Amino acid sequence: MDLGLEGRACAVTGASRGIGRAVAERLCAEGAKVLLIARGAKALADARASCDGAETLALAYKLLWIAAAYQIFDGCNLGAGFALRGAGDARVPTLIVIVLSWFFFVPLVHALSFAPGQGWVSFLPQFGFGTAGGWSALLVYTFSLATAMLLRWRSGAWRRINLG
Repeated sequence: MDLGLEGRACAVTGASRGIGRAVAERLCAEGAKVLLIARGAKALADARASCDGAETLALAYKLLWIAAAYQIFDGCNLGAGFALRGAGDARVPTLIVIVLSWFFFVPLVHALSFAPGQGWVSFLPQFGFGTAGGWSALLVYTFSLATAMLLRWRSGAWRRINLG
């Protein structure tokens, strides 16, 4: 049965087993480009292999968990940062962001993302974790930034700023 899905993009959650896998296999058979979303990396690889060579994209579950954790720490970072800015404390938080970005995040994402010999500079270690390494670096950076902003807020230094 031709459903007219050839070349169309489809996303299937729970694509590693049961109804989700059956739907994914049927969409692949119809010629659709299928985004497979599942919780287990091995099961996801098996589901991808069962799509008979159709063009598929696999979204690993670990990136979803990293992104979810990132959202929590980013909320803390933004909340504390906006509160500090609203209280008139903008210089120190700006310096915190600049220092953590350039001297912590950039080297960390470089080290975790690139495989040995593929990075921009040779003096940093390169572990080759790819996308997962980049997202992990972003998570660690955001956690560090949120911690620094919250510590700045809790220090009460913003109370001594003269706005007038």
